[in-house]
Formats: sequence, C-alpha cells, structure tokens
Amino acid sequence: MKKNMLVKVKNTVCGITAVWAGIALVEYIVVLLPFLFPGILFDFFAFFGVFLIYGVYGVPACFFLSLLLIRAVRKKYKNEDTAKRLNIVTVVLSVAVIAITFLTDLNSRLQ
Repeated sequence: MKKNMLVKVKNTVCGITAVWAGIALVEYIVVLLPFLFPGILFDFFAFFGVFLIYGVYGVPACFFLSLLLIRAVRKKYKNEDTAKRLNIVTVVLSVAVIAITFLTDLNSRLQ
C-alpha cells in the first residue's frame, strides 16, 4: 500500500491541475473574446470566474508541483506509471494556460 502512495498523490495532483487548467483555459478564452455572452451563459461563466482569478497563480503552482511528482514517480518506479495520458493532459493544458496568461494582457482585461 505504501508503494503506490506516491503514485496516488501524483495522480490526484495531476487530476486537480488538469481540471483547474481546463476550466481556467475556457474562462481565459471567454474573457479574451470581443463580445459578452447573454443571459444564462453569462451567469455560468461568471460562476467559474473564481477559477480564473485564482488560476493566474494556482495553475502554475500546481503545474510545477505536478512536474516534481511526475519526475519523482518516474525516477522511483522506472517508468512503470500507467497514467501517461493524464501526465500529457496536465502538461499541455497547464502550458496553454501559462502561455495565454503571459502572451496576452490578461490582467488589464480582468480589471
């Protein structure tokens, strides 16, 4: 049971990072669009706005924690990790969110 604890922690952190990065990516794209969504769609995206605000710092922090855990699992268990797709999704979504944050003037749009 202890042998797989690091793998479980890594998969949990990677899952949280992937979900948070996915929500933040959709929110960033909605903010960058030149128009506003009417009615219920506006309320839906406004509800997830907290993920957008905390995602500016949270997604990169979770991303680097995920990278450290992925590396630790690879080193300790010699590439026997079965969640390779989760690792790829985590890295791709996080890099996309970080790139959009840095490449656009997102902070001025949020204010």
